[in-house]
Amino acid sequence: MSITLEMTPKKKALLIGISYKELNRKYKEKPVGREPGEILHEAHKNARHVKKLLIATLGFLEENIVMMCDKSSFTDDLMPTQANIRREIARLVEGDYLFFSYSGHGEQRD
Repeated sequence: MSITLEMTPKKKALLIGISYKELNRKYKEKPVGREPGEILHEAHKNARHVKKLLIATLGFLEENIVMMCDKSSFTDDLMPTQANIRREIARLVEGDYLFFSYSGHGEQRD
């Protein structure tokens, strides 16, 4: 007898807010392309607002929303690192709808 796990597609969200306040404090050096102290004061708040909007307006379930912020109150698995972001993307199954939101600095590298 074999057991088949059926993965039902879901509406999922990955919300990232990076203010750089914790990073500046932790590393005390110039982040790539940025001067120390260049903090985005609203990045975490933006992520929280998007989460509320997704739940109240678009019918997302809270358990299907992952919010990552560079804030000391977040556990290591919810820090917005490349590995953590890739882990969450890997959890998607065929048919899932992913809403992705990023609040933070951006730059292009060749």
